[in-house]
Amino acid sequence: MKNLKMTTLFAALFLSTGTFVGCQDNKTNSETAEENLLEAQEDLNDVKVELQEDAQKLASDSEYDLYKAETEVKIQANKVRIAELRVNKNTADLERINTLEARNSELDERLKSYESYKTDWTKFKEEFNRDMNELGTSFKNFTENKK
Repeated sequence: MKNLKMTTLFAALFLSTGTFVGCQDNKTNSETAEENLLEAQEDLNDVKVELQEDAQKLASDSEYDLYKAETEVKIQANKVRIAELRVNKNTADLERINTLEARNSELDERLKSYESYKTDWTKFKEEFNRDMNELGTSFKNFTENKK
């Protein structure tokens, strides 16, 4: 993330410098030079604002680590529940158990892959929580239907 910020900042400074140097050739037209300088400063400010907005969308490392640890506990609990269901299964339930296991594994992979892609944290967390709740409801429905 810091490399992206630095690269963007250097690019903006390079463009600003180029604009300023280009204005030096037209010393007789100081108004144009001032306008170009102001425009370059505005562009630099826009880049800084965009970087700050992007940084706010991402989870901090500690926030992600905490969420990941809490969620991994739930995923492991689901694995235990799946193992218990397999012990007490009948042939008709095997397909439903396999579906629950696949959904649990998919959620586990999504959680682990967030660290690589660093998408919008709020959106990721909202969708992931919804999917975890749906899986929990599926477990609840499975055990209620068995009674």
